[in-house]
Amino acid sequence: MTRRVRIKRLEIDLRGLDPKVAEAAARQLGPSLERALAQRRGGFDSAHRIDAGGIAPSDHSRDVASSLAQQVAQRVRRS
Repeated sequence: MTRRVRIKRLEIDLRGLDPKVAEAAARQLGPSLERALAQRRGGFDSAHRIDAGGIAPSDHSRDVASSLAQQVAQRVRRS
């Protein structure tokens, strides 16, 4: 079974992070989201708008991308 996620528009507010960390996290979000969604069983629900909420600031872009991806994955999974 192929599962697809289509994201029409993505706005990420990473205020307060070092600009280099924010840029790297944005680049890593796709692969992080793929991993987070692959860990979920079942289908996905449509979501018009998702607020990923606050994430803990980090000096490591991988941590930022992973936190964002986990928040998005939790909000689109079917209960």
